[in-house]
Amino acid sequence: MGNVATIGKVKFDVGSIVIIVVTFVLFVVSVFLTGLKKELLLEIGVFLVSVKLIQQSYKITVKEEALQAKLTEMSALLERIESRVARAGTQS
Repeated sequence: MGNVATIGKVKFDVGSIVIIVVTFVLFVVSVFLTGLKKELLLEIGVFLVSVKLIQQSYKITVKEEALQAKLTEMSALLERIESRVARAGTQS
């Protein structure tokens, strides 16, 4: 995996951290520029969508790591089975 930062128990890639920071900064700037108007609701919606996308990305990353671990385990098991079959074939 690429560059990963750990915040508490959660791992974030650098791209996600940049998106979070930029989105939050733009959100805060829009609050001060527009005030508490109707446009603020739109900015809140954009912010929440960004957060949701980052959450989904994190969930996919966690599942991908678990799948990779399972595949590595299965590959090692398959290699052991193949070596046993090869030894049994040479003993016959």
